[in-house]
Amino acid sequence: MEVLNSTPRLDESENSMQWLRGFVYEMKGTHTPPNEWCVAFQLSLKDGAVHWHRALSRKTKRTWSLLSDKFISYYCSQFSHSASTRYYRAKRMEKENIRDYLNRLNGYARDANIKFENGGRNTREHVKHFLKTCGDKDLERQLTPMQLRDIYTLEEVMSDILKVEKHESSKYSSRKDEKRYGDSLSIHPGRMKSVMATNSYGRSDNRSRTHDRSRSEPRSPARSHLRITSSHASRGCQ
Repeated sequence: MEVLNSTPRLDESENSMQWLRGFVYEMKGTHTPPNEWCVAFQLSLKDGAVHWHRALSRKTKRTWSLLSDKFISYYCSQFSHSASTRYYRAKRMEKENIRDYLNRLNGYARDANIKFENGGRNTREHVKHFLKTCGDKDLERQLTPMQLRDIYTLEEVMSDILKVEKHESSKYSSRKDEKRYGDSLSIHPGRMKSVMATNSYGRSDNRSRTHDRSRSEPRSPARSHLRITSSHASRGCQ
């Protein structure tokens, strides 16, 4: 079987969904499990699709249902638009990882033949476009004054920022856990005094009751008998 040898370019004359249907039709003819289609699919990619595929997780690359869903989401949701329109209308989706969005936008730029990887004006405009559409105002405020001149510097700086944020988030979570654990073990000073006073009162009260009981209780019969016997013995001696 001859597998389709290239993904379609994303312009108005191409239909990515039609290409995917053709690929699936061809692969069904091989009677192989769907997950084995992933290798053939990868070998069919070219241009920007190769970069798109590299950015996917290992699990996605090996699972056809995930891989095809990613392809449809990335290439087919707006196939009626030109590559240039897709690029300039791109926005970060809800819950989309910011690094994933950058990879997606880079792919759109390659499909639109925007030369953003070699520095210069195109790169600066690409970085600016990313910051305006990433949905992270704090990141935009941090990076805009830096006037980054190439995409690789942007990726490195963004990676460093995300590492710091992850580290800070981990520290904050750790402090919360420590505080929660400490609160469960500690006793408020006021409560501690109350506990000590109760214990002290209990011990004092016990001692008092023991003393009173010893004074009020009758003497042991054995001891009384011993005194009486001693008294008779002394009289006999006289």
